[in-house]
Amino acid sequence: MYPDDPTVPNMKYTFQQAFAEILPHNVPEFFWSGRPPANWSFAVPGWDVTTVDYAVALATGKAPLSEKLTLRRIANGRLGTPRSPFTVNKYLADRW
Repeated sequence: MYPDDPTVPNMKYTFQQAFAEILPHNVPEFFWSGRPPANWSFAVPGWDVTTVDYAVALATGKAPLSEKLTLRRIANGRLGTPRSPFTVNKYLADRW
């Protein structure tokens, strides 16, 4: 959304590539959030995003990632809410 700054070298590794490697392993259910299956938030045409095959293909760069999956959507989604299992469990672990 911003013009390229010619004084700053472009990164070869993108946020989308990082998401593709990290999310399938850590929170695969993130891909099928929403009402199943036609309204899944991050559905990918031609792929069943609920399968291990998709997660592996995604993590190895052989499957596409939904263009709807952005850093903002992740930050505003379940992973960033105080009621998420991760947040609650991390809070409890820190207090232990």
